[in-house]
Amino acid sequence: GKDTTLVRNSDALTPSATYDASQWTAFEKDNIDGLGELNATEPPAPFACEVDGQQPKFTTIQDIQGE
Repeated sequence: GKDTTLVRNSDALTPSATYDASQWTAFEKDNIDGLGELNATEPPAPFACEVDGQQPKFTTIQDIQGE
């Protein structure tokens, strides 16, 4: 709603490019209770950019475009 503070729920640890209302709890405007806290029981695994256990070979945009 309008003029609310949204706080991510402790069971929603994975980032997402789309908004999912079930991952958030709304509080009154300007509520900073718990700011910076992570109350998760187990932190998510760190992201690793790998293909078959190896770092992938990246191609620059210049190589793709032929510049």
